[in-house]
Amino acid sequence: MFDDNLTPSVLDGSKPLTRRIIPGQDKIPFEEFEKIAHTDYVLSKSRYKVGDVVAIAQSYKTVFDGISDIEDKRAYARELWCRSMSLPYERIEQMPAWDNKMYVCADLMPHLIRITNLKVERLQDISPQDALLEGVQKWMDCYIVSGLMARGGQHNKCFDTPCQAFAALIDKLSGAGTWKKNPYVFAYTFELIKPDITQPGLWRPECMSFVYRQNP
Repeated sequence: MFDDNLTPSVLDGSKPLTRRIIPGQDKIPFEEFEKIAHTDYVLSKSRYKVGDVVAIAQSYKTVFDGISDIEDKRAYARELWCRSMSLPYERIEQMPAWDNKMYVCADLMPHLIRITNLKVERLQDISPQDALLEGVQKWMDCYIVSGLMARGGQHNKCFDTPCQAFAALIDKLSGAGTWKKNPYVFAYTFELIKPDITQPGLWRPECMSFVYRQNP
């Protein structure tokens, strides 16, 4: 659900907001969509609803490296092997999802979020305060976004305001010119469900239902 550069901000709790462009609005005249934008019909088209619990996708390697207890590491590795019986146990690192979160199973992700609020608004309606809750960070006398690099790639690009930084972020994630188009978006607020994966026993068979139980 999140760009790799934004996942750390989600996990440390500094990013409790996210926006998604409402699909299909470019298929009808803007004036027509504007009339229905705030209706229950449009809200019903949201992929996520209030109360939904969604797994934060991470590569299996990232999750595995974050487990400190050796027995839990073995239990997690066994579960991965069971999901990919075509590979020998000692070669689970060759699974496509070992380094690529696009292929992971949601029920093997330890970090989850719960959607707590959903609203519809124009993209450029975001406030400076909300931009800071979308992954924009204050750094010295400017604002930056992790992964948005200045020319040369030696340091983060600086912006004068939080909204300028967010505009650059949304153009990176959704395509150049998205901010200027100012589409309607679903604005989600969420809370983090973060078990302590260093806790011994969490990933052993009798405890793995913790993840399964909370997965939508």
